[in-house]
Amino acid sequence: MTSEIASMLDELMGRNRNDTTGKATAKLEFTDPDVCQFYLCGFCPNELFVNTKADLGPCKKIHDENLRREYQASQEVFKLGFEEKFFDFLQECMIEVERKIKRNKQRLDQNQDEDAPINAETAEHANKLSLLSIEITNLLVEVERLGELGEVQQAMAKTEEVDKLKEERERIRLATKVNANPDQAYHGQQEKQMEVCGICGSFLIVGDVKSRVDDHLTGKQHMGYARIKAKMNELKEIFDKKREERGERRKSPSKTADRRDEREKRTSRERDSQRRDSRQNDDRRDSRDSRRRRSRDRDDRRRRDDRDRKRDRRRSRSRSGQRQREDKRKHRDDRRQRR
Repeated sequence: MTSEIASMLDELMGRNRNDTTGKATAKLEFTDPDVCQFYLCGFCPNELFVNTKADLGPCKKIHDENLRREYQASQEVFKLGFEEKFFDFLQECMIEVERKIKRNKQRLDQNQDEDAPINAETAEHANKLSLLSIEITNLLVEVERLGELGEVQQAMAKTEEVDKLKEERERIRLATKVNANPDQAYHGQQEKQMEVCGICGSFLIVGDVKSRVDDHLTGKQHMGYARIKAKMNELKEIFDKKREERGERRKSPSKTADRRDEREKRTSRERDSQRRDSRQNDDRRDSRDSRRRRSRDRDDRRRRDDRDRKRDRRRSRSRSGQRQREDKRKHRDDRRQRR
């Protein structure tokens, strides 16, 4: 709670709100790692689902409206990779909600009574109501975006379209009640026809009262996922347009084959470099070992030669002494014979 209050104060009064007067502080740039890159691109997803089941927790980065305007007006838009990271994160959010929608639809199909009669007209009305709800949600997101940009007249025109769609939805809802099976009045709440919201995955009652439907359509969770989907479509159009200008293939920016090939090539180059360095290290190590072995061999040969020379000298001296003794003995024998 304390961190949320601190982040709100930072957003309203600036992160340097506690600095003393006259103290020099460095100006914060939008490239600072403490700044939320998602907020610079449009909005921070952590702010969409506060106090809902899909709450992502508080964002630990800095949200500064001045920095966002500065970034949007700069030449660095779509050049620093912020939008690609933003798209990838939004895509992960949509994958999770699509899993939820699929799971809830499976639960709804399992809980439905197979023997219950199916009213084709009621099913058609339910489909129309679902499509109208999605269209109303998209228009509400567009109204919110236009309001942030200050385009009041266009926002009011979109609001009038929303009112017309709501009137049509209410007319279809009333027609659904009139044409409903009267036998369902004797079965309880379980007999009400349910559907799964195609935006947020919540369970809805087909033909529910207008106030509850409006509360759902304007709720944080529903509006949050609708805003994520609209932003993804907007980014995808921009990415596709930029790729067309560069002559690249139209694919999702987070799953492009070019990036995958480039990563594989880079990984291959790094692997080859590591192998080459390893071979060079092995060669140097072998070379050092070889030099050491040769040096040891030379030392061993030198020591053996020294030992052999010493042994030969000892033997030579021994033989010389033995010859001298023999000569002396012969000399003595000769003298004795002459006597």
